[in-house]
This record gives sequence, C-alpha cells and structure tokens, in this order.
Amino acid sequence: MRKGWILGILLILQSCGILMLSDKDGQLTPLAVTSGGYLSSDKDNEITPYLFRVSPGEAYLLYSSDKNGTYDIFCAKMNADGTFEPPFALPGLVNSPASDEIYPVCVSNIAKSRYTLAYLSILANVTNLVCVDVMPFTFTFTNSNTAPAINPTGLGSIFMNGQYFMMTSFGAKNFSIYNISGDTIQLYYLREFLSNTRYASGNIIENDSTNFDTIIYLKENYLAGKTQIEIELAVVTGGFMTNSFILSPGVYASSYNDSTPSMDFYCGFKLYFASDRYGKGNYDLFRYNIVTPDKMTELDFVFGLDNVRPVATVTSPTNGQTNVMLNPTLIANAFDPAPSSGVLSVWGSVNGGPFKQVFFSMYEYFTTLTSGSHSYRVFAVDKSGNYSLTNEISFEVQ
Repeated sequence: MRKGWILGILLILQSCGILMLSDKDGQLTPLAVTSGGYLSSDKDNEITPYLFRVSPGEAYLLYSSDKNGTYDIFCAKMNADGTFEPPFALPGLVNSPASDEIYPVCVSNIAKSRYTLAYLSILANVTNLVCVDVMPFTFTFTNSNTAPAINPTGLGSIFMNGQYFMMTSFGAKNFSIYNISGDTIQLYYLREFLSNTRYASGNIIENDSTNFDTIIYLKENYLAGKTQIEIELAVVTGGFMTNSFILSPGVYASSYNDSTPSMDFYCGFKLYFASDRYGKGNYDLFRYNIVTPDKMTELDFVFGLDNVRPVATVTSPTNGQTNVMLNPTLIANAFDPAPSSGVLSVWGSVNGGPFKQVFFSMYEYFTTLTSGSHSYRVFAVDKSGNYSLTNEISFEVQ
C-alpha cells in the first residue's frame, strides 16, 4: 500500500476535534530541529505523531513519514526548549520497505518492566497490530508480536486500571481495546463512540471523592468536508459507562485538515497533530500550545476536582540504612490523596542521575550498586498533572 491510499483514508475518514485550531496559527508551532529547519518537509508527508517520555526531561517523538516511498516510523529526541534532534528511522525489526508502518504508540509496560512500541503494519491491504518490546535505558528493540486487528483505521492508547491498552478504531463508530501486557496481544473488549471516528486515544480520570470516573477521548472526526479534532467524554459509574457527550464540536474546528492528535500529559497537556495547513498538498507536524483539555471550561468538573499533590515515598531500603546488600532493588510507594484522579506514573533517580520511570506494582528500580554511600529520589505524577514533592533517602551498600 502506497502513500496515496493512506492519504485518501486520512482525508476521507479521520475523525478528531478538541482544540481551537484557528487559521491564524498563533497558538501553533511547527516542530523545529536544532540544526535548522523542521521535522516536516514540503515534499513528504509526516503523520501520526506520538510523544513519549522516558523521564520528565527526556522525551522522543515518534511519527510516520513516506520519505522513503512507503511509510516508515521515525524518531526524534526532544530537547528542553521544545526543539528536536535530527530524526532517524527505526531499525529493520520495525520498518520494512515492503509495507507501511503507521500510528506508532510507545507506552510503559508495567507487567514486562519495559516499554512496548505498538503500530499498524499494512501489507497488500492486510493490516496487523504489531507490538515490539523496547528495553529501558538501552532502547533496543526485540520480541515482535503480531495480531490481526478488526479492520483498523487508526491506533491509539488508553491508560486504565493501572496499565496501558491499545485502541483501534474500525467501522464508523466502533473501537477495540487490546491488552498488550503479556506475551501475546489479546482482544479485551469492543465499544462504540458517539460520532464517526477514525482514530482515538484516551485516559481515565479517577475521582475518588465522587461515585464516577471520566474517560477523556481525543479523537478525529470528518466534519464539513475536513478532518477535525474533537473530545468525547464518557462517564463511568460502578464500572459501567452511563453517559457520553462531545465537547463543542464546532468551536474547535479549523478550515484545514487536522488529523491524528496525541497528548503529552507531562507538559501542560500539549497536543501534537498532523495538518495540511501549509496548502502544499502534504501533511506536516504541529504542536498546539494554548487551549489544552485541562484549561477548557467544559472540563473544569474533571480537572478541577483534583488540585492536591500525590505522595511518593521510598519503602526499601529505609533512610539511613547501613546494611543494604549489593545490587539492591529499590522499592517505592505512591498514592493520590482525595480528591484523587489516580497516580499516572512514578519516577526514580539514583545518586543524582536522571529520573527514569519505574515499573511493577511496587515501583521497583533494579540497580547494580556496589559498596559505598548512595542516594535514591522518587516523585509521582497524577492524572490531573499534579506533581508530588521529591522524596530522597540515603543508604549504605555493604
């Protein structure tokens, strides 16, 4: 399948609308490269951006580009100022010149203590969901798993029940949820959106002080002849979806085709998306900086409930402990006090080094520490964007 077929789908079927994408572009920024210029080019199509963070200060943008003839997945490291290092194509385990690789999503896989890169692979009009293990710290790719998906038109992720699941849209309003935590990809359940949807990603905001949770879906929709971005909210009571509604579908429209949005939860809920707003017949990548979901009046009832910091502590070893064995496993605990939206992630730093996301239910950090004095710092982030205070301990390894 070649680029024309994919762009035809993007133009006809995409369904998303959530931001106020004005034609003046004042609140938009194209994605700049430190060496000059931009990630996007005038002659190629760059689509399906997804930003994932290894730590709060280390982030990578994944996207698909047809610069090599078929769509391949590229990666660019983001700098502290929001610019990017020159992009590079992912290795042969992921990209193939015989197929199209689109909709990359990279998430932490707590059950496997590593990351999982998921994407759609299209060969001879057959589309599969592919998951590849990504080892933390080294970012080597291994263990590729493939499963046939139900006529997918897009791939996103949703964080719920303490882990990430994959979402594939199909048909007009349907979507599938896949569990990727094990060695095989398992279909979890099927659901239906209120409006026609080609692509969606979501996040459950837990409200411990109420009797309901809220799912925020960031979607694409095809409105008035254009692909647009929209938000759909679903209210969950007692584990069952009881109500859904779409936020102001006309307010956030633009006169361009805006597609494949994803959200960076760690940076003020900034949104990344592809658009043809330069009018040169191709799609480029943009970041939306201002009216993001956590600042929308219509979502005050969701994000306004939780303005309390989460709490992160180190449970093993204890502060001042002097008899710690070699190569200890450092264990943390985190919780989100009421009114709670739930803990999103926990981060650890050894001996003043960079913070890395820690995995497993006990937030374990595996080390190769030798004899001597050491320190460990942890903090947590909740789903409303609140950061905990950093908790630090010192200990001695014998």
